Order: sequence, then C-alpha cells, then structure tokens
Amino acid sequence: MRKIDLLQKLLGFFAAIVALATIYYTLSAIWNIISVIIYSFPEMAKTDFWQDALMYIERGSREATLAYRWSGLVYSVADIVSFAMVFKYILDVIKAGTPFTLHAAKHMTWIGLKTIFLPLVAEVIALFIHLGYGVGSEYSDHMPVFVSIIFGIVLLFVSLLLHHGAELEEKLKNSNNQDE
Repeated sequence: MRKIDLLQKLLGFFAAIVALATIYYTLSAIWNIISVIIYSFPEMAKTDFWQDALMYIERGSREATLAYRWSGLVYSVADIVSFAMVFKYILDVIKAGTPFTLHAAKHMTWIGLKTIFLPLVAEVIALFIHLGYGVGSEYSDHMPVFVSIIFGIVLLFVSLLLHHGAELEEKLKNSNNQDE
C-alpha cells in the first residue's frame, strides 16, 4: 500500500473522530443553554426531574453556576468552530488526494492561527462573564490556553512544511511537463 493511500484512509478515520467531537461539543452547548435557561428561572428547577439533573452542575451559588454554564457555552462554541475548520480541512485534503497543495497549506495556517486565538478570545469572554456575575474564574474547568497556543504554533510549523511540499510538487509537475 502506498503511503498516500494510507494517509487518505487515516484522514477518513480522523474525519469521523472530528465529526464525533463536533457532535459532543454541540450537545455540550445545548446542555449549557438548557442549564442557563433553567437556572435563570428558578421556578423551573423545582421539579424532581430538574433537581436530579441540575444536581450535577451546581457550582455553589446560583451566580457561580450561571457563570460556569455561560462560560461553558462560550468554550463549546469555540471548540465547534475549531473542529468545523479541521473537518473542512480534512475533506479538502481527501478531495485533493494530497495534503501538499497551496490551498491545504493556507488552510492549515488559518487553523493554526485560530487555534491560538479562539481559546484566548473565549478565555477573555469567560473572564468577563465571571466578573459580571461577581464570581471568581475558579469555577471554570476548560483546557489551559497555553496548550492551545503551543498546539497552534505546531500547526503553523506544519503549514510551513505543507507549503514547502506543495512548492516541491509544483516544481516536479513543471519539470515533468518540460520533459514531455
């Protein structure tokens, strides 16, 4: 089996994983919206069903729980956007048959930049949410932003490699065309 064929199969598998992650974060966003609605209207939370369900999301005070859920929604939306970009990238690479295209390299550059900045923006929004509710940000349980920054920098390096590979592919095509 050629390496590019193996890469295509692995990308197909990875696309399925990314799709599942997108579904997970979409469900997380929906759950955060439901939680915010219920906690915003305390009379809704008085039923036995919601008491049992909400017991798992209680963060001390009503304000802390609302801040936590609103922040969770912000983080979920940032993750959905990130996974959607990755999913589109994978589909583009599968369609092109190779990751070594200028389009794929540019797409990877954007993914790298957004991997750095989306979590930073989400973190700032979450901080303002917590400040708005008058609670500390210790109620947040998101992945540290520095991990996203490091991963984004790695993706930027990968985009440089893809760009270089695309240039080599172009040179190879041009030399093959000149030989004919």
